[in-house]
Order: sequence, then C-alpha cells, then structure tokens
Amino acid sequence: MKNQYHTQIITLFSCLFVLVTPALLVASAVPPPDVMMTAAVAADEAETTVTGKVATKDNGSLQIDGTTVLVTDSTLYVRGGASVSLADIQIGDEVSVTCVKGTGGSLVAIRVEVTAPAG
Repeated sequence: MKNQYHTQIITLFSCLFVLVTPALLVASAVPPPDVMMTAAVAADEAETTVTGKVATKDNGSLQIDGTTVLVTDSTLYVRGGASVSLADIQIGDEVSVTCVKGTGGSLVAIRVEVTAPAG
C-alpha cells in the first residue's frame, strides 16, 4: 500500500513537471518590455530617409541627388498612393526613400514614394 501511494505521488509530480516546464521555458525566453522597447527604438534609428530627384536608375539602384540607394526585389514603390514598379519611377521624379543600412554602409531602399512627378 505504501508503495502504491509512493508511485502515485511520483506520477503526479512527473505530470506537473511535464506540464509546467514548457511554460517556464517560454516565460524565460520572452525578453522584458524594456529590452523589447530598446530593440524597437534601435530599429527605428536604423532607418533613414533620402529625398530628392532621381538622377539615374538601373535594375539595382537609384541615384538621388548624389546618393546611391540600392533597390531589391522586396522594395515597395508608390506613386499617388498606388503601388507601382521600378519601371514606373522616372528620371527627374521627386522621391522620398525609406532606407536601412546594408552591408558596407550601403543604403538599401525599403520604400520609394514618388512625391512629385518629373516635370
């Protein structure tokens, strides 16, 4: 009888261990709010905006008032509130480009918005 209770207690504690351990692991993996806020601020500071006229363009970059901005397949292009493609961006267009730092300090475009068409 004593062994039966001993076995039940061990089984109960084993079940509790199996149920509680994953919750403890998840809780310990989530960073505290101040750490998450610091990461969000750092991400915002990593973005920069380049504005000006498009001087040149090719399939991999735009030259905007002397600044080269790389474009990728994931770069978004907007003209008049509508989504467009790189082909729709014209030399002379006034643009506002949201960029992040790439390798070697290059600027990589996340979003290119035409603010005024070439005139």
